[in-house]
Order: sequence, then C-alpha cells, then structure tokens
Amino acid sequence: STIGTAALVSTMPSWATTTGSARASPGLCRRRREVIWCNYAHTRFFVALFSAGCAEQEIGDPIAVRDAWIREPPPRSPAAGYLVIENRGGDSVELIAAETQAAERTEIHIMEHSNGRMTMRKADSVSVPAGEEIELESGGTHLMLMQLRQPLKAGDEVELQLSFADGTQLKIMAPVRKGGYALD
Repeated sequence: STIGTAALVSTMPSWATTTGSARASPGLCRRRREVIWCNYAHTRFFVALFSAGCAEQEIGDPIAVRDAWIREPPPRSPAAGYLVIENRGGDSVELIAAETQAAERTEIHIMEHSNGRMTMRKADSVSVPAGEEIELESGGTHLMLMQLRQPLKAGDEVELQLSFADGTQLKIMAPVRKGGYALD
C-alpha cells in the first residue's frame, strides 16, 4: 500500500512540528521544520519499503528442495534418489511426479515393513503438510530411476524435474555418489 502525505502528517511527532527557540527568525524556523519533516518522511518511507521487502523474503518460494542425491547403482539396475522437500507455505503440497533424461521413467516408491518383510510399492504421490518437511530416504519413501539410459557413476550429476499437484515444477541437480543401503 502507498503511504499518503495525510497519513504521514497525522503521525508526525510533536517534536517535528516545533518552531524552535523564540529568538530564531520565522524563516529559519520554517526551514528547520521542513528539514525535520523531510528527514522524518524519508525515514518513514524507507522503513516501510524495507519492511515490505523483508516480508517478501520471509515468504519466498513455498516449496524448497535440498540434500538431493542419487545412489550409484549396480550395473543394469535402477537407481534410487533421495532428497528433502520443505513446505514453507500455508497449504499442504503433493509431489506427483519426477522426471529425468537419465532414465526412461522415474517413480515414487514407498518401502514398508509388513509381516516381518520389507516390501516396496509404487506410490502416486507424496504429501508434505503445511510448514513441514519430508525426507525421501533409503528404507522409506524415495525416487526410483527406472531403465537408465546410461550407467550412472559417482561424480555424475542428474537433473530432476519435480512436479507438484498445484502446478509447481522445480528443476534440481542431484549428484551421484556411492552409498550404503538402509538395511546395511
């Protein structure tokens, strides 16, 4: 919103409207008031401008992704991808797809313990509640890069495009590195 002159005048402190000492000439008093008023008005303007900028920085992008990486797979095997999704917004978000040029398809998988066994199943989406984060990790929810187009080796980088139900799409880089498995 714009700060109008009337709003500034009405909030001008009494010290800024004083005329100075009785011995000062009327012209000097008027000029002193104008300088004080000008400095006060500029200060209020820049404080308002700075505050608006801070508010926008605090909000930022509602979805952030960090700590992404791909585990170097054995030969002719799919690769697993891990990352953290932060939801900084006020509404829940859903990761609905991931794509990469490194694989024919990328799927969201969930690992679960059932009847004393570890099972893995494909999921349609992963929900991230408002103000929370979810970690796609070994032994839990993760990405699977299926039918790799070329072998991935430690030191490579893979670009992933993540798609969310609200239409948001994020491109991230995930380094390939050696790593153990959750059951190791």
